[in-house]
Amino acid sequence: LEGTNPNPGTGNVFISRYDGSGTQQWGQQFTLNLSASGRAVSTDSFGNVVVTGDTTIQKTPFSNTDVFVRKYNSSGVDLWTRQLGTSYGDDAEDVSTDLLGNVYIAGTTKGNLGETGAENILSGAFLAKYNTSGVLQWTEQFGSTTGGAIGRSVATDLFGNVYIAGNTAGSLGGPNVGGIDVFLAKYDALGNQQWIEQFGSTNSDSNYDVSTDSLGNIYIGGGTGTGGFLAKYDATGELLLTEQFESAGVNSAIDSLDNI
Repeated sequence: LEGTNPNPGTGNVFISRYDGSGTQQWGQQFTLNLSASGRAVSTDSFGNVVVTGDTTIQKTPFSNTDVFVRKYNSSGVDLWTRQLGTSYGDDAEDVSTDLLGNVYIAGTTKGNLGETGAENILSGAFLAKYNTSGVLQWTEQFGSTTGGAIGRSVATDLFGNVYIAGNTAGSLGGPNVGGIDVFLAKYDALGNQQWIEQFGSTNSDSNYDVSTDSLGNIYIGGGTGTGGFLAKYDATGELLLTEQFESAGVNSAIDSLDNI
């Protein structure tokens, strides 16, 4: 990889930029604390690149991880790095940006990021917002006292809203249907939850991806039993359609014409 290994023998994160012809423009490699691993990457409307993942801060008596987020400009220059976590272990799963360049991270925490009542849940999904300068704006955390919650994916829409999707074995936006259900929650730009929906089958279901179209509709991809599914919600949280596939799981993406 391009660059010097900053911590040989331990986990490092690398990120590379390629042009449309597949030619590498630049590459960066880094680590944090004892080790680090990258989980997700996103770009903003200004050409910047944001990467998130986990960093190990303690190995004994048990492994403990925090979440990190790092921002690069279009030339690969490191602009800032931030770390977020509790004393109980925290994991990042996905990252997204909005039209203004704000950064949103979705993940899971076993501790309390400052949410009232979070100490009563088994494990919580969290959503964190940073502004373009890397200043933490807010964190939101939720889960179930019986089944917890895992934040898997995050997306923004053109109207300043942000959506987090994931899994729960408890009850969030409705009763638990199977062993593990899927949830979808909507927040405004200030971190106020607008609604949360939960759905599933009698099997265990998984969320892999969430995306939005130009009208503010939300699409969730995932797996159920031995097949995949795609679900569409409108901006009010009403389920519009579901499709199931023979494949083991589904990721979704929306093009400029709102095709899926």
